[in-house]
Amino acid sequence: MSWRARIEQLVGLIEKAPQPKHFESKTGVYEPYFIIELRASNWNISPYANYTRLDGAPGREVRLSLAVLDSSRVNITEDELNCLIYLQSAAGQEAKNYFTYTSPVGFLLEWLRNSTVYLKTQTSRQLEKLSYYPETMKIVLRLKQGRHGYYLQPTLKNNTHAIELEKSVVVLTSNPMFFLYNNILYRVESHLPAIFWNNFFRVYEKFEIPKNELNDFIRIYLSHLLQVIDWENLGDHLKAYELPLEEKIIAFSEENQQLQIDVYFRYGRFDFPANPPADRSLTNDRGRLFIIKRDRQAEDAARAFLEEHGLIYRSGYWHIAADYHPMDWMRLEVPRLEKYGFKMEGLEDLRYFRVHRHVPRVQVSVQSTDHTLEVKFHVKVGKKSVVVPQFLRQLRSGKPYLKLSDGSHVYLPPEKRRELLQLAELVDIKDGYQKLKLAAAGVVLLQHMQDLDVDLNLDDDSRELVERFREFHEIQPVPPSPKFQGTLRPYQQAGLDWLHFLHDFHFGGILADDMGLGKTVQVIALLQTLKDEGRLTRPVLIVVPLTLIFNWVQEFKRFAPEMRVLRYYGNRQERARYLQEFDQYDVVLSSYGVILQDQKALSEVEFDYIILDESQKIKNPQTKTYRAIQKLQGKHRLALTGTPIENALQDLWAQFNFVNPGLLGTHAQFMARFVEIPPEERPERFEVLKKIIYPFILRRTKEEVEKQLPPLTEIVQLVEMTDAQREMYRNVVEAYRQQIFSSIEEMGLNKTRMKIIEALTYLRQITCHPAILKEDMDLWSSGKLILLEDMLEEILGRGHKVLIFSQFVRFLALVRRLFEEKGWTYEYLDGRTRNREKHIRNFQENPKIGAFLISLKAGGLGLNLTAADYVIHLDPWWNP
Repeated sequence: MSWRARIEQLVGLIEKAPQPKHFESKTGVYEPYFIIELRASNWNISPYANYTRLDGAPGREVRLSLAVLDSSRVNITEDELNCLIYLQSAAGQEAKNYFTYTSPVGFLLEWLRNSTVYLKTQTSRQLEKLSYYPETMKIVLRLKQGRHGYYLQPTLKNNTHAIELEKSVVVLTSNPMFFLYNNILYRVESHLPAIFWNNFFRVYEKFEIPKNELNDFIRIYLSHLLQVIDWENLGDHLKAYELPLEEKIIAFSEENQQLQIDVYFRYGRFDFPANPPADRSLTNDRGRLFIIKRDRQAEDAARAFLEEHGLIYRSGYWHIAADYHPMDWMRLEVPRLEKYGFKMEGLEDLRYFRVHRHVPRVQVSVQSTDHTLEVKFHVKVGKKSVVVPQFLRQLRSGKPYLKLSDGSHVYLPPEKRRELLQLAELVDIKDGYQKLKLAAAGVVLLQHMQDLDVDLNLDDDSRELVERFREFHEIQPVPPSPKFQGTLRPYQQAGLDWLHFLHDFHFGGILADDMGLGKTVQVIALLQTLKDEGRLTRPVLIVVPLTLIFNWVQEFKRFAPEMRVLRYYGNRQERARYLQEFDQYDVVLSSYGVILQDQKALSEVEFDYIILDESQKIKNPQTKTYRAIQKLQGKHRLALTGTPIENALQDLWAQFNFVNPGLLGTHAQFMARFVEIPPEERPERFEVLKKIIYPFILRRTKEEVEKQLPPLTEIVQLVEMTDAQREMYRNVVEAYRQQIFSSIEEMGLNKTRMKIIEALTYLRQITCHPAILKEDMDLWSSGKLILLEDMLEEILGRGHKVLIFSQFVRFLALVRRLFEEKGWTYEYLDGRTRNREKHIRNFQENPKIGAFLISLKAGGLGLNLTAADYVIHLDPWWNP
């Protein structure tokens, strides 16, 4: 399209557009008028036109439209044309335009200011002509005195006139606002929106505010109406006073867990909301109203300072600025506002948004009683002890605020968080408060606490213990007693020194040397030394597996023959008699099973020492055996084991809780702190655990002390038979005794030798396992098998390899059953085994094979098994 064609098109549109028209003569011309129709929920404007015939007589009336305007002579102004175009484009030619009250279409009424406008209502069919008030009016509320109080009188006013609105008022529009009152349309200005006035007049009826409730009106509602109060009218009737601005107040409260903030300015006894700004305010004193002139300059400066510091006023409410976290604002800005001169009210009553200004501190109080430490932990904010729910979880969350049990918060600087986390790794401070009983070994924890920024309050005894331990530099050598019948190797001497150190400090400990390094002899050396020093005043209780009791008796006879040792065993009557004789002995030996049976009686006895051999027997704290052991009373406690951690780290807790109660917290706390943790946290947590337990566990492996060991260490383990085993053994002895004695009498000794060998063979088989002779016997009816299981738990658990020999193939078959039940891998060799080299090579080269079961006859010669570092002979050969 060319430019000429385009311009012609635009010009054509201008020519077709409707234009205002004015005709001097009224005849043959339509004159427009407009009808405003009021309905219950809306209103409308309808355009009409009256025709004057050529003879001057009134003609027909039509609905005015652009089509009528195009085809007829219509006398229409530009404003009327604009109104017509708007109404027709919005609603179509035939439809009416409906507007809700207060719709922003005040410009339509402004266009019709010089037009003929009628009013139609639902209560009258007669049209009433409307007029426009010539000036824009301002609507105000006058506070007028009634018979019993004051009432609000809506009034339209300008510089010269005031019209009190006594009848019905219709708020038609906003933008601008038009009121309809007494058939007059008023253009109105107001600081409050049209929707407020519409609701005001729809429910308007005069009401009085009683004098005794004026304070509520002024305090709660007046601030919202200040901008429309007619101060000039009030000034004519009320006195005005000038009082100094005494206080700037920020009031805090909470509603539905939301923070509410109000700001007031206080003049004398009177408080006024800080917003909206005002030069004066109305107040009441004993039913009399008067005006207070306000310090607008000081108030403006205060409002500006509030906005600069994150407290802003929007939509009738005070808000903390969005770029602040509410807790940060309460912590950082409230003190600055106080410094500026604002007074804070309601802070102490807040539940969810209160932020304490003090940094939290942990106070630890310790009292020492009979070598037991009673420790109380408090988290304090200022001078007040507080409860912190899920304390450790909150610390680890990394959030800058701790939530207290009352809903308030306290800020935790990063360096304080690190210190509290270090403390929480040592002890569990449940909810910020905890009361613990620790063994004397808890001094290690106290020493670590002194290095942290905690308030540690020690009584004299516990302070002395802490200082003594802090000044301790090395374990002093302790010479064995002259009455000790043996020679300790250097590492065993070090073990004696360590055990003596534990005794001096009343610490419990775990001696966890590898099997075969002489844990038993180190303990016997300690007890003999303590006896010589006069430091054993009560008996020592040593709890061992049943199969090891006899071995302990023999070891005492060998190394400390002067110590009086009692085997606490037998039936109930026998044990009751032994119990009465405890004070006559230095050492009482008993089994775990007997402790379980006699726990009530034994728990009433005070021992100088309680020593557990094979202490992994109590690794499960849920067992009855563990609970029975914990009931025993002993001034000192020791545990002996070659496998302190047999299957998992949690095995350690029960044994440590026996020797040093409370040191590792409760079982649940131990699991949460050291076991049930993400893999990435384990190295750091394990270091913490090592730091706690290091002084109280001594472990040496064979590899560490191999230079101090002879080329071969031979240990003879004496084994106690089980009850079933012992009964069968006695029956066989009695049976063969009669046969042998009768045979000797009848045939002589030489001809009876085979019967004697037969009897000895049967008896040896019974001591190995009664099921060799009687197949229906239980697998666990052999003391040797029970002891073997304990030994293998430790040997195989440490990754060692072991050769197991027996001359009885049927006994090896029972040992194979043990291996299969335990899921242990092994190789096997007896006289019927084919391809011996394959089995030997598999044991030698396969790291998964931990044991080789061999019959003495098949494997006694010609085998080169260098992979094994342990050899167990279940029964010796006739010719050693």
